[in-house]
Amino acid sequence: MKKCYDYSSRKKYDDVKLAKMMLLDGCFLLQFIRRGGMINIFKVPKIDFVVQDLFLLENQLPYGVLKLIFEGENFKVGLPMEKNIIKFVTVIGMPEGLSSEIQLKEVNEEPSHLLDLLRSALLGRFQMIKSQPEKEQQPKRKGKLSSSQGGKEGLRWPWKKGKQRGIRQSFRHIKELNAAGIYLKPSRTCFLRDISFKSYFFCGYLKLPPITIDDFTKTKFLNMVAYEMCLDAPDDYAITSYICFLDNLIDHADDVKELRSKHILHNLFGSDEDVAQIFNKISNGLVDPRIYKDVKARIQKHYDKRVNTWIAQALHDHFRSPWTVMAFIAAVLILFLTRVQTYYAPPGN
Repeated sequence: MKKCYDYSSRKKYDDVKLAKMMLLDGCFLLQFIRRGGMINIFKVPKIDFVVQDLFLLENQLPYGVLKLIFEGENFKVGLPMEKNIIKFVTVIGMPEGLSSEIQLKEVNEEPSHLLDLLRSALLGRFQMIKSQPEKEQQPKRKGKLSSSQGGKEGLRWPWKKGKQRGIRQSFRHIKELNAAGIYLKPSRTCFLRDISFKSYFFCGYLKLPPITIDDFTKTKFLNMVAYEMCLDAPDDYAITSYICFLDNLIDHADDVKELRSKHILHNLFGSDEDVAQIFNKISNGLVDPRIYKDVKARIQKHYDKRVNTWIAQALHDHFRSPWTVMAFIAAVLILFLTRVQTYYAPPGN
C-alpha cells in the first residue's frame, strides 16, 4: 500500500506506523459509514464537516485497505459493508430524494478510493431502478500511480495534449438561449452524463440532469476535478467537462433562477448569485476537454438561425400569458367563421 502515496509524504513512516495509521483511519471510516446509514447524517450538527473531509483528495484511503478491514469483520446488522459504502456515497452524491432510486450493483473495476466511487456514482456507473441507461465501459486509467500523489509528476493536463480546435461558440448563458427559442428540461436521470439537445423547427430543448447545490458542492467538484488530473484517474475528464459546460450556461443569478424554475437545480446554498459564483470559481482556470462538443455544436447551429430568435421573441412579447393565447385563438376563429359565412351567404340583390 505504500506505493499508493508519494514518497515525500510517507518517508517519515515505517511499515508499522503506516499500517497502524491506515488501520485506525479505516476502522473509523467504516464505522462512520455504517452508522451514517442509520441516521440522516446531514441533520446532525457539525457532522457534515466530517463528510467533507472524507472526500478531500489528500485524505483518501486506498479502497483495498478498507476492503481488507471489512472483509475480516462480520457486520450482522444491515447491508453488507461493501453495499453500505456504495449506499453512503450515493446518498452524498445524488440530489435529495433521488438517491433512493439507486440499485446497488457490482462495479466492473474496484474504485481507487471513496472520491473515485463518488465520481462514478455521479456519472452513472450504477444502474437506476426506474430507468435503464446503456451500459458504458469503465474509462481506461492512465497509469499505475495513485491519485494521492502530489506535485507535477502526479498530475496530467488535458489541454497540453495538443492545440484545441473548439467550435465557434457565440452564446454565453441561459438567457441568450431562451431568446433563441431554446428551453430547459430536466433529464430522465440525475447522472451528470445525461445531457442532450434536440431541435424542433423553431424550438430547441436542452435536457440537463437535476443537481442539488449545497455547502458541500464546491469542495466536492474541486476535489473530483483535481483527481481527474492525476495519472491513475479515469482518462475521460467527465467531471471537468460537466463543470465547463454548466459554466457556459450560468453567468448571472437569472440563469440560476431559470434552472430552479425548471426543477433542474435545487438551491440549498444561498442566493442565486452565490450559486452562479460557485460555478464561476470552480471553472476558473479550467480548459474544457470538449466531451460535450456535439451537444454544443447542435445548440450553436440552432442559435445561429436568426428566424428562431425572431419567432421566439414574438412568442415572448405577444403570448406571455394564457389570456393572450386564448384571445389570439378566438380572433383567428372569428375571422375563419366570418370567411365561411361570407362564402356560403346567398348573393345579395
